[in-house]
Amino acid sequence: MKKLIILLFFITFSFQFTQAAGFGAGINAGILKFKKEDTKDLFESRLIYNPYLKLIIHRGLALELSYEAGYKKKILNIYDGEESTLKINGINICAVYRFPIIKITPYIKIGYARYNFKQDIENNISNYTLEDHKSTIIVGGGVNLGLLGGFYLNAEITYTPLKIKPFDQEMDFKGMRFLAGVGWQFNLF
Repeated sequence: MKKLIILLFFITFSFQFTQAAGFGAGINAGILKFKKEDTKDLFESRLIYNPYLKLIIHRGLALELSYEAGYKKKILNIYDGEESTLKINGINICAVYRFPIIKITPYIKIGYARYNFKQDIENNISNYTLEDHKSTIIVGGGVNLGLLGGFYLNAEITYTPLKIKPFDQEMDFKGMRFLAGVGWQFNLF
């Protein structure tokens, strides 16, 4: 009897699991805005892009793997007159909790983010590169607007608390990402 109950539970769970299982992919583009004033003044907001792959586990749950890139800013440091170029990119993996309502799907997401920082510094004597990476959380939310054939439009806002310490001084890169894009998804069953 115990085995029968476990078997029925497994069959029921598997049936529910496959009801909306599928895959998706898309790309978002938008602006990265830093929150801290001195970081915002020095590095400014810049355009970023964010391609992603999505594994739809259930109608209300998906896993998303994305790559963030595109941030590049050249600055002149007023303290020592050195020019530098900062590049930021990262990989995110998130659990996406979806609330489908016919053609509109609002969602919230939370996950793990790993960002790489590379700053090329140029001066009269020599050129050198600072590199650092940092892991943090990413939280956000957005909405998908369904179109025909599995295509959808997407709008999303995410927040990442991020600080790095390449030297003795800590730099605060926490910020918001305001993104919009297109995607496509299909269900397996």
